[in-house]
Amino acid sequence: MSGAAASGIALTEARSVDLGAVEAELARLWRAPAADDGPVTTRACTSNLIAFCASPAEAAACERDVPEIVRQHPARVLLLAADAEAAPALEASVSAFCYPAGRGGRFCSEYVVLRAGGDAVQRLPSAVRPLLVGDLPTTLWWTPSDRSPPDAGKLFAQLDAMADQVVYDSRGWRDPVDAIVATTRWAGEAPPAKAISDLAWRRLEAWRRLVACALDPAVVPGALGGVREVTVEHGPHALPKAWLFAAWLADRLEWRPVRGRLTPGREIVWGFVSRSGPVEVQVRRGRAGEPEMKRVDIRWSVEGAEATRTFERLGPGRLGVAGDASGERPAVVATVEGSRSDFVARALPARGGRSLFRAALGAARGMAEVLER
Repeated sequence: MSGAAASGIALTEARSVDLGAVEAELARLWRAPAADDGPVTTRACTSNLIAFCASPAEAAACERDVPEIVRQHPARVLLLAADAEAAPALEASVSAFCYPAGRGGRFCSEYVVLRAGGDAVQRLPSAVRPLLVGDLPTTLWWTPSDRSPPDAGKLFAQLDAMADQVVYDSRGWRDPVDAIVATTRWAGEAPPAKAISDLAWRRLEAWRRLVACALDPAVVPGALGGVREVTVEHGPHALPKAWLFAAWLADRLEWRPVRGRLTPGREIVWGFVSRSGPVEVQVRRGRAGEPEMKRVDIRWSVEGAEATRTFERLGPGRLGVAGDASGERPAVVATVEGSRSDFVARALPARGGRSLFRAALGAARGMAEVLER
């Protein structure tokens, strides 16, 4: 064994093979006899995981995440490592991630790396297709952090066609407004059975839970129905996250977007119509800071009386909520900020249908359509 990894996981020695011999090499892994005193090896595979990486740096980061992912969700991992600047070639290697099981045994997940350079990058979809375990669900993990999946055109479309689920991360998109428009359009046209997961949405879970609890009708009667203004402040590269948060509110509270104004690099202002009147949502970008949501102010009116709640990120793993009272100390809520590998593992296995996230994406698409740009 070599390449000891986290949580007792180890990587077997990788063997370079011809592309056409990958499946045969995988079969050889399970035929190889173990030493008399060696562990009993069990093949562990509940799905296919295609991880597309657009650069060597992304591939290296992905390789660090894979051990924890397969520990939580065993899969045949097919890592596609692209390098458009390299010489045109397509190479394959085969190994396995293994981790201890009960009574001295071990579970192992198959691990295939396809490295492509230059024009050979476009051959990756046809190379990976025959390596999928046909009777298992397939997830495409789109790892590029600077662009949305649809921006890759035909390459993404071919990989998307093989997948029951697509997982991506909108944090860090280079042109966030155009990327959101393209992604929400693609998601709106995707089959209802396809599962879609954005890691930025999963990072919003604590914010959504806190807002829902703080404004619950049992706690503040009439607040949700009387919302008149929402202001969201975020750091650089966090616009998709803030947009998704606003879209979640719009979907849950049944707001219909009627207008939108974009000031590039500064803010977006939307006008909505709710059952009880107009609602304005402002999403503002800070000049510095982490790619996170910083603060949310929600103002509502009930029978002529106005009130506000402020939700604020106080630091890693800490959110605060405060009311109108001047000088009121915020109530602090501790949250768990998971790693990227945790978020990806939690997205598996693929589950299609109308999820809360798909509903928020639909609202985000409507918000994109009313923008004046």
